[in-house]
Amino acid sequence: MFKSGFVAVVGSPNAGKSTFINTVVGKKISIVSDKVQTTRDMIRGIYNDEEAQIVFLDTPGFHKPRNKLNVYMNQQIEMSLKSTDIILYIIDAKYGLGKKEQENIQKISEIKNVKKIVVLNKIDIITPLKVERIVQELDELKMFDAIIPVSLKEKFNQNIVIKNIKDYLVDEVKYYDEDTFSDYTDEFFVEEIIREKILQKTNEEVPHSIGVKVTNMENEKNILVISATIYVERDSQKGIIIGRAGKMLQSIGTAARKELKIEFNQPIYLDLHVKVLSNWGQKIESLNTIGYDTN
Repeated sequence: MFKSGFVAVVGSPNAGKSTFINTVVGKKISIVSDKVQTTRDMIRGIYNDEEAQIVFLDTPGFHKPRNKLNVYMNQQIEMSLKSTDIILYIIDAKYGLGKKEQENIQKISEIKNVKKIVVLNKIDIITPLKVERIVQELDELKMFDAIIPVSLKEKFNQNIVIKNIKDYLVDEVKYYDEDTFSDYTDEFFVEEIIREKILQKTNEEVPHSIGVKVTNMENEKNILVISATIYVERDSQKGIIIGRAGKMLQSIGTAARKELKIEFNQPIYLDLHVKVLSNWGQKIESLNTIGYDTN
């Protein structure tokens, strides 16, 4: 019997949520970096095989809100939890069940009538004894339907996660075509790739103050021409993004263009501009301008 359903992927920043979805879907759905709060929106990644269709909802990491952007991100988590059949909670095994994870577990425990699976990620960097101890601690909570140690880096046990998810699916319809991997727009994907390259190339001062908005995207003589604006909150950040003699902006553009060329399978012309939008993360109007739907 064919089965389908929605799975909310939640956890602390950098636990491996986006990596998990990219790995099991087999395509880059969510951007990845070593910076916390890389994911800002609820992004759907769609897994298909002969037995099932699983719609994964990638979410921002659990965190305490400090501005309007953080509030928006937490709302994305809440929305995913309200519209899901299964909660897939990913834990970074390196840190175990510290205070942050205990707070997350408390939030998850308050959600009733939903199956809950724990994925204990990054077991390749801790000892088997520590893995066993964390699994035991999770089991003693008596709130999870399955506890699965994995290493996404080594692609260990991810098939076991899929098998367990299938066991709890209840729908019998296909929500998307078999060749659909996500429901985001091309413009959104471009914005995320540009933002990913900025995250990878800049230091702590900049990443959380960056927003990207595609202003134009069209084909001209078999070349995909894209114009995009990079928003920052202060003049000093604009200087960092542009770099000396424009070198940083050129580097960001080159890296983004290379990946976009592969994704769209055609030449890319990428025109990037940097604009200061003072304290945009604090203002609802500015969030809407950049493309975060706060309504």
